[in-house]
Amino acid sequence: MKTHTLFPIYIYLILCFLLLSTTSLAQVSIRPLNDAELAEQARQLFEQQQLELELRRSIGQVDTTQTSTQAVNQAVNQSINQTIPIPTNTQNHQVQPLQIAPIQAPVVQQPIQQAIQQAVPQATVVQPTAPNVTPNNLQTKSQQTAFIQSLKRSLVPSSWPPNLNSTWQVQLFLDGTTPINTTIQADIYDIEIDAPQEVIDLLKSRGHKVICYLNAGTAESFRPSTQIVFDGDLSSDTELLELWRRRGILGNVYGERFGNEFWMNPNHNFVRNYVQALLNKCKHKGFDGVSFDNLDGYSFDKWNPEPEQTGFNITEAEQLDYNLWLVAEAHKRGLYAGLKNTGEIAEPLSEVYDWVFVESCYSERIQGWDPACENYARYFATKGKAIYLNEYDWNMQNLAAANNMSLTELRKQYCSWAEEDGIFLMFRVDDTKASRTLCTEL
Repeated sequence: MKTHTLFPIYIYLILCFLLLSTTSLAQVSIRPLNDAELAEQARQLFEQQQLELELRRSIGQVDTTQTSTQAVNQAVNQSINQTIPIPTNTQNHQVQPLQIAPIQAPVVQQPIQQAIQQAVPQATVVQPTAPNVTPNNLQTKSQQTAFIQSLKRSLVPSSWPPNLNSTWQVQLFLDGTTPINTTIQADIYDIEIDAPQEVIDLLKSRGHKVICYLNAGTAESFRPSTQIVFDGDLSSDTELLELWRRRGILGNVYGERFGNEFWMNPNHNFVRNYVQALLNKCKHKGFDGVSFDNLDGYSFDKWNPEPEQTGFNITEAEQLDYNLWLVAEAHKRGLYAGLKNTGEIAEPLSEVYDWVFVESCYSERIQGWDPACENYARYFATKGKAIYLNEYDWNMQNLAAANNMSLTELRKQYCSWAEEDGIFLMFRVDDTKASRTLCTEL
């Protein structure tokens, strides 16, 4: 009799358990991905699909870039439409920018040229390793200084990166049609992240170091990686552009000459995750280092009228935070990091960046503008770190005429300055052409 009495009780307990489980599941809210979660999904999918497709392409299973773009774009689109269970205590975390006072330049007690000469035989070359802390945890100037010192301590001797005696070649691949000239005599090639794998492999097989050009400040709408992550062509789809602007991720157009580039918000998780994916791509393709472009948004906001600003009112402290985060992320991946066009905060960044690439700073000097060349020479060259400079003919021709000089005379003036400052100077038509003129050729 007891057995017959207990049997219905077991059934009753099982039914109660199922009812409680169903009720608990119903209490979990379902909603679309927020910005941070979408960014992480996009980063992971972009990284996973790109690596897989690069491997498949190397063995002949994938033939065209369009195939790669379509495949990754489809995956990202699927992630946008996904919903996930979110516990009630989940929060959307945002990157907190640094709040630190601007760093004052120290007084230089000796001529720059003397300091450069002393630095050359003592130049320390280092192999990057992961730092102990990350910059977006820093809140004070002392914490920022400690982070820089941590980065410096994490570096160990090696036969690379570049020094003041290194020779350079820069050729970007912006139109996707101009082939990269691999016959230029140079120690180091600075080329596109989207450069063909066979070009990278060929250069490395010949003993060149190869740098990955990565635009970390603006989204270039013509790039496959940009179109994948931002779900289309930002320069032709105004509704899509406005969507990303409303989300606080993209800002104003980057200058009149670059109507297909848009400033990115350096304080947004989405932007930082996107850059991490691009760094992973640089690492996977076998680059030796990365050259970060457009890291001077704060200067645009500080000096330019509103239509020519970024749209984010970037402060110097926020820019310093982002630039330090970039070098830390590069070093974590075993990639050396180069700075570009950030002269006003060159002093603290020179402690951890491995070289600097600058454009037109002598053309700015002759007009009495930004003293970028002086800052780079003072803080990079005196540490034995390389500086390479592009000066463009289209700009110099106008300046030569305005100063009653021939183009050759102006070039020789720039070469004289470059020798004093320890800068490797190249005269060019633009970045997409392989041809260049060096001071030794004048």
